[in-house]
Amino acid sequence: MELTTLKEMVLDHRLLHEQEWNAFIKQLHHLIKSLPPVQYV
Repeated sequence: MELTTLKEMVLDHRLLHEQEWNAFIKQLHHLIKSLPPVQYV
């Protein structure tokens, strides 16, 4: 396996993971906003 191919795979994986993480953060943020106001301890 060529080194460049391996590097591209790692970069693609990291980008995908970042997109998934961003989507998760958005969902979490939406969930928190939809909850009734609570006091965060």
